[in-house]
Amino acid sequence: MPAVPYRQAPLVFLLMLVAVLGMTWPWLQTFSNAMLNHWDPPFHAWKLEYVARAILNGHLLPPDGNTNMYYPYSGTLYYEALHWPQALLAAPLFGWLNLNPVLVYHVILVLFWALTGVCTWMLMLALGSTRRSALLGALLFTIIPYRISYMVEFNMQLNFGIPLFFFFMVRYFQRPAIRYACGMALAWWLQAISELYQAVFLLLILPFPALALMANNWHLLKSFRRFWLPGICAAILGGALTWLILRPYLTMLHVHAVNRGLQEIATHVLEPLSFLRPGGRFHYPPPMDARRDEMIVYPTVALILLNCLHVVNDTRRLLRHRVSRWLWLARVVRWLALIAFFLVTFGIYFFGAPAAGGNLYGLLPVIAILFSVLVLVRPTSTNPATLFMTGFFSAAVFAFFLSFGPGIRIRHAHFGTPNWLYLWIYNHLDALQGFRVVSRFSVYVLLFMVLAGALAWSRIERRWLRHGLRKWLWLVPLALAIPECLPQPFKTTPLEYPLATPVMQQLDQLPGPYVLAMAPMGDRALDSRYMLQIARTDRLFVYAWGGAYPDYTTQVGQAMAPAKPQPALAAIETCISR
Repeated sequence: MPAVPYRQAPLVFLLMLVAVLGMTWPWLQTFSNAMLNHWDPPFHAWKLEYVARAILNGHLLPPDGNTNMYYPYSGTLYYEALHWPQALLAAPLFGWLNLNPVLVYHVILVLFWALTGVCTWMLMLALGSTRRSALLGALLFTIIPYRISYMVEFNMQLNFGIPLFFFFMVRYFQRPAIRYACGMALAWWLQAISELYQAVFLLLILPFPALALMANNWHLLKSFRRFWLPGICAAILGGALTWLILRPYLTMLHVHAVNRGLQEIATHVLEPLSFLRPGGRFHYPPPMDARRDEMIVYPTVALILLNCLHVVNDTRRLLRHRVSRWLWLARVVRWLALIAFFLVTFGIYFFGAPAAGGNLYGLLPVIAILFSVLVLVRPTSTNPATLFMTGFFSAAVFAFFLSFGPGIRIRHAHFGTPNWLYLWIYNHLDALQGFRVVSRFSVYVLLFMVLAGALAWSRIERRWLRHGLRKWLWLVPLALAIPECLPQPFKTTPLEYPLATPVMQQLDQLPGPYVLAMAPMGDRALDSRYMLQIARTDRLFVYAWGGAYPDYTTQVGQAMAPAKPQPALAAIETCISR
């Protein structure tokens, strides 16, 4: 089993931290008094402080899942991600050091951003990479445009649980034991209570690497000590922790309280060629005219080249193994479906939409995924790392197709067709109906590309770069990637905390409790600042910005948005009179 030098983890963490701060400089200079010019940072800073204050007051979470937002509704804590591990770390920063929430938000953000790199480094080593290629993979996953473009969104930097889960998964199949099975359960739970989106998406793509790994390990089913006992322990641990903190989420999904319609989901999707649209300060290839959504999913030229090398290496490996005719046929059909999909995609992009055949084009993802499952049934290696990467490739393809949402669109050619794969899953799986930003499936595509690219470099290093100065050539692909990862010039907005105005001073002197309503409502940039600077954690607020809006909140918000707020004032008076 490949060794992981855990004692080096603190140094790796510092390296990742330097990489984050270096790539985003001069962002660090504004950490204590300003935020990026976006509505998300103030909102997440408010929630981080709210949960941290509850922990300081002796509660596991805010009592009954209530917050001071969306008055008079209860359970509003669960309208967005919990950020519980982050709040736990933030609590002493508030309670002992008395830091302001703007600074605490930035500190926690960059710490967990860097932590994802450490977990990726551990996963790379578990997969058998060299130490230098493990650093390469960790650094690339820390600074790729996807991560940099999410500077503004706290919750989407909380991805550490994904590589950590896969680390324990690979470790379990390398040496089945209770600690690794429980590690998977704990890693998933940590991801879920940090950012639920990726935890649910992880469960959706998990069958692919799991099937690939089990294909060579069905004999484990005969062992109580190596399979059933670890599985039972992991189920008890994961189930208990999930029930303890995540039960309200499960209830909301079960009763369809946060269902997302297909029309809403269709506004948060990617196109097949979105992955070829750079968005950083510099880029080598010309960008494709494709939808970007809220993140940049372009992987960089360095990763594209390394992945081409990985495909060549893996193809050569597969050709050395004799397989049955049906398995060979399944591989051929899968690759033909994938190749046909991309050929048709580029054909539509460059030559225009076809007069017919759109539905057949939409069926190609279904064919590719079905035959990917057949391919995974028969193992092509006894090495758990190789099996994992085989399964993860199919998972990445699956995530790639799901990131398109309900339709496959190529806006450059004004073309669209139903995405039958996504629609079938949406109609048969309630959990998927609670999440609108399906473009976030792209993180699994990019994580696979990072792992595959770094493993390809590891193979090069072992064969040709083991001695002398050649060992440092791993810096070449990193240097090639860095210019494409640099962010566009960004703006920060000064944010005073605590907000000192005559009105705020008068509010502080009012006997509580009282409920605040601010006008105008419906402007996210203003709403999130109201939450952090005015409502804080101690004032009831009738409105807020978040992932869901109760009926009364919607009524007030719609009325207060126009120039004539009388209907909203009447609604507020009705609420207060009750």
